[in-house]
Amino acid sequence: MCMMADRGFKRRAWRAWQPFQCLCVQRYAVRNGRRHNKKLHKNVDRRFLLLEKIDTRFREAITVTERLTITLRFLATGDSYTSCSTISRIAPEVCDAISEVLKDWVKIPTSEKEWLEIAEEFQEKWVFPYAIAAMDGKYVMIQAPGNSGTEYHNYKHFSSIVLFALVDADYCFKYVNIGSQGKLSDWGIFKHTSLYKRLEEKSMKIPQPSILQIPYTLKFPYVILADKAFALNEYTKSQRGGL
Repeated sequence: MCMMADRGFKRRAWRAWQPFQCLCVQRYAVRNGRRHNKKLHKNVDRRFLLLEKIDTRFREAITVTERLTITLRFLATGDSYTSCSTISRIAPEVCDAISEVLKDWVKIPTSEKEWLEIAEEFQEKWVFPYAIAAMDGKYVMIQAPGNSGTEYHNYKHFSSIVLFALVDADYCFKYVNIGSQGKLSDWGIFKHTSLYKRLEEKSMKIPQPSILQIPYTLKFPYVILADKAFALNEYTKSQRGGL
């Protein structure tokens, strides 16, 4: 009976691992062509093998697939380490491995050509010209640390940290900043990021303004889309007046 239950858990664990692996492959394939799928599968598998533990004569080690399943459930449910002491060792290791696996894809474009490709995708998919990215912040509910007062308390009346992200037309992350206190505004968080500093220094190789449509001569800048929480400037297009 126990063996059957164990096999059932492993089947469920494998089903949980497959979507994550396939997501990495699909995102990479869109950018780099289907012929690289096998290479990416190997890279993902090789990096996650860092989590693999060795069986002992006393017990079998928790597999990589099971470790990923446990961590994803822990993150999705917002559970605490007290529910299972093993999670306190597994979750940080798996999160570090996920960060290592995704670091090659979560990165800001490094050339004008890459920015222009994203702008074309915004034009094709969202009919919005000259957009090179979109940014926003998302509250992530937490249990406030001890003696933190209202530092993590947001205007929605719960404690949180903020996930601030810059994404392309496919919602793929290009930049993330995680961990700012919930009491801070999106604009306040943005102004303290390395992204803001690079935009202000104009060191991101964003294409120069160009003519929107011939025969007009007015040049239009490439912008980052945002909501009204962000201030208007030369590189940010935010929502105003209900538009």
